[in-house]
Amino acid sequence: METHLRTVAKTLSWRFLATIVTSVLVWMLTGKLELGLSVGILDCLSKIIIYYVHERLWVHVSFGYCSEPVLQADQGIDRSSSMHETASVFQEVAT
Repeated sequence: METHLRTVAKTLSWRFLATIVTSVLVWMLTGKLELGLSVGILDCLSKIIIYYVHERLWVHVSFGYCSEPVLQADQGIDRSSSMHETASVFQEVAT
């Protein structure tokens, strides 16, 4: 489960990048730096709130969560085994 602090960090890092893109696009389209910055700030503040709520709602959705740990690509597989044996390991994990 994701913590609130991690959700906040992801929200801020994404919004920083997206705000720069929005501000530059508005500036390039209008030629007005002040308008670009104003739209970027308004866009940033509103979307931080929307994104955080969206992420927290997804915490309550079970889609994509596994009840058992999933093997990483390099865990639990004997690299010397045949393809058939490797496929069997993944079938066992999937069931």
